[in-house]
Amino acid sequence: MSWINVKSVTLTVTVASGAGSATFDEIGNLKTVAVLVPTADAAYAFDITDVDSYGIVGASGLVGNQTVEVDKLIVGAKHTFTISSATRDGEYTVRLWVRQGV
Repeated sequence: MSWINVKSVTLTVTVASGAGSATFDEIGNLKTVAVLVPTADAAYAFDITDVDSYGIVGASGLVGNQTVEVDKLIVGAKHTFTISSATRDGEYTVRLWVRQGV
């Protein structure tokens, strides 16, 4: 992947009782999702939805720090990144790489 016109977006998702979410505003082609967990043995799932709750991308059965390659167009405002089914509460740090423009 060329890093020209790629923007990184960092989110902090506070997970309590196994779930948490954060919103972000970006337009472009979502290329990579990386998640850093509060403890190495944390299992979880994630979903990214648009403002109308339509699914953009998700993954389940993840354990520990993970990087997922995706190729999804994201447009509009107020996308939601949700951590669910988490076995460990705490702060999950998420980095998204979005390719902007052509």
